[in-house]
Amino acid sequence: MECAGLYLPTMKFCWYVVFYWMAIFILPFFARGCDKNPVLSVLASVLIPVGLSKVLEPFAGNAVIGVVYDLSTYLIRFSGVASGFVFAKYRLFEKITDFNKESGKPIRILMHVLLSLIAFLGVGNGEVLGAVAAPMFIFGLVELFHEIKDRKLLMPLAVLGKYSLSIWFLHSIFFNQCEAYTKPILYLPQSPVLVFLWGLGLCLIAAVLIEIPIRFLTKLKNKALDVVC
Repeated sequence: MECAGLYLPTMKFCWYVVFYWMAIFILPFFARGCDKNPVLSVLASVLIPVGLSKVLEPFAGNAVIGVVYDLSTYLIRFSGVASGFVFAKYRLFEKITDFNKESGKPIRILMHVLLSLIAFLGVGNGEVLGAVAAPMFIFGLVELFHEIKDRKLLMPLAVLGKYSLSIWFLHSIFFNQCEAYTKPILYLPQSPVLVFLWGLGLCLIAAVLIEIPIRFLTKLKNKALDVVC
């Protein structure tokens, strides 16, 4: 049950385990639907889980219906998978890039700044809007740095990319079982922007430190495998 993410006595925040299973199962059907009617497929990927969760929400206290309700709320996040699939299948980023090439460099920089800012405002406003806003924010930011071509500005992105997986794992210390102790630390700056930068900095420092024993243990593991194999 815990491996499927349905019963979580040890890891209360691992909703993504069952979500990944659901996404792997649903994505082939979504892909076939996009071949026939992409607009209808995208709308269905958003409206069906949202509608199902709203219908089941009053009965979420029931043991059986509660599990189905939880699954429907996890499925709402499939809009992120659908968004990424559509962006890739229809080469939307490439089309935006081709369109921008016809503009002068100042106009391109301005467009990327506006795209990043607008998308950033949408990231935290619900799963569905965030599913579209998040890739657009990343794309706009990366394209902006490509236009500027300043290594000093690219360095922070390179560092964050190097430790991104550990940062993603470590950010969970601010939620669920630990939040009573860690959230007051996270919200010390009070300003939302400063809270974001402060939390990112804390996770980055922790990620750098935790990589030290991970690298050591990885070397030991590799040596042990070399001996065995």
